Amino acid sequence: FLNAEVYPVITFKSKRVEQDSKNKGRLIGDLTIRDVTREVTLDVEYSGLMNGPWGGTSAGFSGKTVINRKDWGLTWNVALETGGLLVSEQITIEIELELTQVAQPGAEAVA
Repeated sequence: FLNAEVYPVITFKSKRVEQDSKNKGRLIGDLTIRDVTREVTLDVEYSGLMNGPWGGTSAGFSGKTVINRKDWGLTWNVALETGGLLVSEQITIEIELELTQVAQPGAEAVA
């Protein structure tokens, strides 16, 4: 379906962020699947900050978008005996992301 032997990597390169409110916005960027690149928009929600047990602060984010797989040349499918097709044209992409800020070595203040 994805021909992972030839195309082992799917990439997303962000271009801009549009903030709707304090915790919600959109992340716009280029999604590349099988050497086909298209712009997509992820609806993003900021979950907040948390101090980690080993130091550092983490920020949580959730992102979601729906794409049509045929826009990336993913056309393979199989008809089912009961009617319909095995693979939907619409694919939902959901991302749960945690970013952690860690102290840089040697960044401690010297007294």
